[in-house]
Amino acid sequence: MAVITFLSVAGAPGTTTSAVATAMQWPRPALFIEADIAKTSSILPGFFRAQYPHTRGLSTLSLEHLRGELNPRGILESAYRLGERYFVAGFDSAAAGAGTTSLWGALAGTLAAFEGANTDVLIDLGRYGVNDVRAPLLQAADSVQVTLRPTLPEIYAARDRVADLRTRLQPVGHVDHLELWLVDDVGEQYGQAEVASLLDLPISARIDHDPSAAAVFSRGSNPPGKFDRSRFQRGIKAGIDTISQNIQQRQDRLGVRPSETEEATA
Repeated sequence: MAVITFLSVAGAPGTTTSAVATAMQWPRPALFIEADIAKTSSILPGFFRAQYPHTRGLSTLSLEHLRGELNPRGILESAYRLGERYFVAGFDSAAAGAGTTSLWGALAGTLAAFEGANTDVLIDLGRYGVNDVRAPLLQAADSVQVTLRPTLPEIYAARDRVADLRTRLQPVGHVDHLELWLVDDVGEQYGQAEVASLLDLPISARIDHDPSAAAVFSRGSNPPGKFDRSRFQRGIKAGIDTISQNIQQRQDRLGVRPSETEEATA
């Protein structure tokens, strides 16, 4: 079991689109949590094309937490299922998201129970702010993907914020979990080596600028021709491979693998 968070610190680089696309290509069963506190759910009207009423999601889990009833089963029951993928929608009101503070530590602890279920967790944090109350989810992550457009304004805006993320991850020894997930834009852009040098972070993915392919995950649009072989989809797959390899390498260095943990507790 692994926990992967996607977040942005500058601009609007398509964090949710990247996270949903990753969840849909993820090679193992996955639980997706839309943990953006700045707005209501975008995956229900977007990716799911308003096919479902917003009757469950983080607002439901927040109430369960207040009643002391937050548990793994409740998380799955609050999700919308697509095969082996479970999607927990965001809050049903902006006020609910802004007013939620104590949920995040409890949620991070509850997610650990998925360790023996062979289910990985992908969390969309949206814009991550200074002194963000969702720090427990950030610190619990095995991989933190900072989504960014490789343009000069976004790179410079991200420098200070990346330093803050390092500060947040330092107490739990997870500074090396930070990686860049680049999303191309139109116009002048910087190369991977330049971005990595300026922000002093490794790059896990660079996603091609392809509005038609991105709309499949942001708006629920029909896939364009040769979608599965598109550069967009190949970029997502390459990012997944890099994330998985980096997590495995860190686990190997620590001498702990999920399979060994499961065998020891069986």
